[in-house]
Amino acid sequence: MKYLIILFLFSMTLSTVSCKKEAINNPDPVAKDTPVLLTKVFYTDTTLSAPYDTMGRYFFQYDDQYRLSEMRFEDWMNAGQIFYSIVSRPAYNGLDSLPTKIYYMLTTYPSGGVSQIYYDTMNFTYQGNQRIKDSAHGEQILYNRTYTYSGNNITIQESYPGSPTSSMYSSHNLTFSNGNLIRQQDSIVNVSASTIITEWYDYQFQFNSHPDPLYRALRHICRPVVDEDGWTYFSYQRFVNPNLMDHYHYDRDWISVGGTGGSGTDYNDITYQYQFRPDGYPLIQYQSMPNGTSFSYFKQVYVYNK
Repeated sequence: MKYLIILFLFSMTLSTVSCKKEAINNPDPVAKDTPVLLTKVFYTDTTLSAPYDTMGRYFFQYDDQYRLSEMRFEDWMNAGQIFYSIVSRPAYNGLDSLPTKIYYMLTTYPSGGVSQIYYDTMNFTYQGNQRIKDSAHGEQILYNRTYTYSGNNITIQESYPGSPTSSMYSSHNLTFSNGNLIRQQDSIVNVSASTIITEWYDYQFQFNSHPDPLYRALRHICRPVVDEDGWTYFSYQRFVNPNLMDHYHYDRDWISVGGTGGSGTDYNDITYQYQFRPDGYPLIQYQSMPNGTSFSYFKQVYVYNK
């Protein structure tokens, strides 16, 4: 995974108790005041038997204003045992829906070893309702990120200083339609003591009309850009959209200078299928294997408060 820990913010806007009966009788899957809340998500590998089929799990908690108060993510890619967990807690300024900070705790569970706990804080700066900067300088996270807005496009500059001999810099150009990310073009430079690797990505996405319940939980806390790992089981950091994704594709070019050198191209192509509730929210997502060879490999199960 390219980034072990890159965190994100949460925000939820929900109806009052008096609206709940009407929402149940007249379900509107895209209404902002829906009382439906995502509480759990389980990601499994259907080719394996329990407990080895579990790959990742989310758990969500909300405050009285239905803002996210805590998210726990667990990575289970350790032969049926938890590998690491991340607990994220947003901090809000009064009744604001946009957090100013997020505190997180990473716990590792090495096989046959001693668990380690790390603490970090991320800080966010807004202009109006738009995030213009975020950064973190903690035990595990070290990065700076800035945002520039122009119509349906956002340009994001990222830097990960790393160690004195290793760092990464990236630029991302994002294009949106109806609130969904439909294209992302990246330029990424990874610098080590002996090698400089430059990568170029071109991502394209297609969506259906159903709401993505993860959007309500993760839209302010996720990593604001997609990477090549961004739609797999460990994507606690993944970019989320108002609607569910049907198709994901990227083309990649790369060149390495120093070390053994080299260059190349590759791509990935993933398709998704769903089972839905009567109100339009997904119950199960099936993900094709890389390059679209099967729909029975990965399964994501959604659990709601009602």
